Amino acid sequence: MPDNLNKDIRRASSVNSILIISFVAVVSIVSFASSHLFSLLPNSDSPTMNSLWCLIIYTFQYVVVIPVLLLLLRKTKFGKAAPKLKDCFCKPKLSAAQIVKWIFISLFAVYAISFISNYIFTFIQIMTKTELHPAQVSIDNSWLNRLTNILAIMFFAPIFEEIFFRGTMLRSSARYGSWSMIIVMGIMFGLWHLNYAQTFYTAMLGICSGFLIIKSGSIIPSIILHFIMNTIGTVQSLLLGNIDMEKLSSGDIKYIIENISSILPVSFMGFLVIGVMITGLVLFIVELAKNGLNNFKLNSNKEYTGISEGKTFAVYFSSPITIVVTLILIGITVYRAFNL
Repeated sequence: MPDNLNKDIRRASSVNSILIISFVAVVSIVSFASSHLFSLLPNSDSPTMNSLWCLIIYTFQYVVVIPVLLLLLRKTKFGKAAPKLKDCFCKPKLSAAQIVKWIFISLFAVYAISFISNYIFTFIQIMTKTELHPAQVSIDNSWLNRLTNILAIMFFAPIFEEIFFRGTMLRSSARYGSWSMIIVMGIMFGLWHLNYAQTFYTAMLGICSGFLIIKSGSIIPSIILHFIMNTIGTVQSLLLGNIDMEKLSSGDIKYIIENISSILPVSFMGFLVIGVMITGLVLFIVELAKNGLNNFKLNSNKEYTGISEGKTFAVYFSSPITIVVTLILIGITVYRAFNL
């Protein structure tokens, strides 16, 4: 049984990794080809054309690539044995109050990791005297760019990314271990973004989303968590489009007074994030005080009891395909970070 079980875990690992690298490969090829075609059009360098290109790529990767990959997966032996996707769109086993509690705790964890990773990367840049380059996000205030951000980041991403990672890959692998697979898919979700600035907090978002779907038996709470995170980030990006950050950071009083109507909403969003973090931290402390780690235990559909979570984690990452895919994702992330 252990040998067969190890093979099954590696097989699940390989299938998940193939899905991830297939997505990256297809989107990268189409992005490169379409970017070249757009460069041949009149006014190809204009913000409007850039926003239109981004909207097409986002729509393609979410509405076309992910559904096609999942349909192809269903044609395989592994896919046919996987839990049906429609079954996770059910009423959560947790009450509304419990869902709200766990979402606030998750938001605290994600934002905390985000702040910590930002400080770490800033420290690394100062100590090594190197400059890291995060992925650039367009913040112009054209209606098309606003539509792109709202449609793709606020709505497409929470739905399709949750379906892809948690609804499909996590649920298909959870029978081998709950927390081990949650952490595995969280790590792969972070690397999948191919942006060093996002890697750690999106990994934590993936872990928290995985916990929510296994804990509640439904994908709905994880979609809500993802939607809240992306909505706050999108609103902040859109608001920053009205502000000259160089003048603001320089302390130009005249500029601040003249643009106070644009600066106040940005400040409000900052205080909102702090408030969310404090609320999540308080709820986390109360949860530990009342129940310890009991509520962090998961009653998953684990079918095998003869292997520990740690061993499951190790076996998952022993798949040759997963090793190669992980190295590729890390390599692309580093390449982009140093703008090589």
